[in-house]
Amino acid sequence: PVQVLRRSAEELVLRVPPSQPLGQVKLRLQQGDRRSKPWVMTIKALPRHSMLRNVLGGLALFVLGLRTMGRALRAYAGRRVRGLVARVTRDPLRAVSLGVLTGVATQATTAAAALFSGLLGARMLPPMAASLLLIGAQLGAAASAVLLPSFATRDALWVVVIGSLWVLLSEDRLDRALGSIVVGAGLIFHGLGLLQDGCGPLLSDPQVVPYLWYLQT
Repeated sequence: PVQVLRRSAEELVLRVPPSQPLGQVKLRLQQGDRRSKPWVMTIKALPRHSMLRNVLGGLALFVLGLRTMGRALRAYAGRRVRGLVARVTRDPLRAVSLGVLTGVATQATTAAAALFSGLLGARMLPPMAASLLLIGAQLGAAASAVLLPSFATRDALWVVVIGSLWVLLSEDRLDRALGSIVVGAGLIFHGLGLLQDGCGPLLSDPQVVPYLWYLQT
């Protein structure tokens, strides 16, 4: 017998008794005289060591990727690029759209803010346009945080490899900056993947599940 935490038409969440030994068990559902076929389950201990390693390592790679990408964006944004951005951002709708694209590309507002603050400090970007760009970058980063990690985190190390080869083989400063942008993006994606792996076991904890349901509602 187990405790039922949540019951719906398509979902049944159960609490495994603390006294249940680790290993494989068989689970049956019974309703009146009807009994289901047994499901074979494997009960494992919470991997605290690997969770801590993935969370701290993922956070470190995420911050390093943000810093790498921010510096590379500032190095790549030369005077010609800054002038082009200043002309494009005269229209509010274009400014928000450019901010959304930047947020999607960087998947974070920190790198976008570093680029836009550099344009603002050089007096090539008015404060209103910078505000619209940051709003758009926030929207783009929020959308990419939901959409991109589902497929980008799996091959993030390949992105780091491509960016590293790009930096090593490039002789031009702008080419190296582009390679650093790719490396930063790969580090961000890989860091997000490690964070997801580290926090994943907590999502099945009975003490955390009710709060997730509340937040989902």
